[in-house]
Amino acid sequence: MANALNNNCIKLLALLFMLIDHVGVVFLVPGSIQYCAARFIGRLSFPLYAYLAAEGIEHTSNRQKYAIRLMFLAFISEIPYDLVWTGHLYSSEIQNVFFTMSFSVLAFCFPGRGMQGRIAWVLIAGLLAKAVRSDYGFSGVILISTFYFFRERKDLTAAIAAAFFYTQVGFLGHDEIMSILVVLMLSGAWTLIIVASNGKIGNKKWRHLFYSAYPVHLFCYWAMKRFIIG
Repeated sequence: MANALNNNCIKLLALLFMLIDHVGVVFLVPGSIQYCAARFIGRLSFPLYAYLAAEGIEHTSNRQKYAIRLMFLAFISEIPYDLVWTGHLYSSEIQNVFFTMSFSVLAFCFPGRGMQGRIAWVLIAGLLAKAVRSDYGFSGVILISTFYFFRERKDLTAAIAAAFFYTQVGFLGHDEIMSILVVLMLSGAWTLIIVASNGKIGNKKWRHLFYSAYPVHLFCYWAMKRFIIG
C-alpha cells in the first residue's frame, strides 16, 4: 500500500470524511450512536487537509497566489457556512476553516530571519485566526505549521496528529477510556493514509472540484435542512 495515494486521493478522502462529519452535525441528534459515529469519522478530515496545506506550502510555485486562492474560497464560503451553523447570512461568532488555512499559508509568505522569525509569523497568523474566530483557529494554524516544519518526519507528524486528535474528541463527553481508544484509532487511520502517500500532486484539473465542494455542500445541506426536512 506504500506510495499508493497521491494528494488528490488524500483530498478525496478528506472531503468524504468532512461530508460525513457535517451530516452528523447538521442532521443527526447529538449524543446518538449515529451522531458519534459521524463525528468520529469526521475527525480525520481537518488533519488531512492540514497535511495537504503543508504540502502545498512546500510545493506551490507561488505561495502568495496559493494564499489568495484560499482566502477567496474563505470569503465565498462564508455565507453558506453561516447559514448552516447559525441560520443567518452573516455571523461574527465563527468563520469558516479556509480563513485558518489561508492565514497559515500567509505565515510562510513573509520573510523571516531563521526559525525564530518564521515561528513569530506563525504565532501572528494563529492569533489572527483566533481573533476572527475561524474554525480550528490558533490550534489549526499550529497544526498546519508543525506539519510543514516536520514534513520529512512522518513519525513526528503522526505524534502531532495524535495530540491534535485528543483535543477533538469532546463529542464523547467525559469518557476518558473511550476518548483514548478513539484517539488511537484515529491516529492509526491517519498514519496509514499518510504512509501510503507518494507526495505527488495528481491531476490539477480536479483542483476546482475540490475547492468548490466546500461551499456547495454547505449550501446544499442548509437547503435540505431548511426546505425539505424543516
